Amino acid sequence: MTADEEFQAGFTCNGVKATPTTPLPAVCPANEFSSNLINVPAPNQGDNDHNPQRIAPRNLFDVTVGKN
Repeated sequence: MTADEEFQAGFTCNGVKATPTTPLPAVCPANEFSSNLINVPAPNQGDNDHNPQRIAPRNLFDVTVGKN
């Protein structure tokens, strides 16, 4: 992934956040990897068949006000 893609996904390695121009280190231990937008399971705890990882819910609000 590019640095910008890692930044947009909210990835962090040992508390250090990716930025649009600086990616995470090439090697990031699984116990230090996290994201504030994607639910990352603990090492050896993922179950893709019965409990797949999910994107964190977000609310999108779109309003148009005016007279046509």
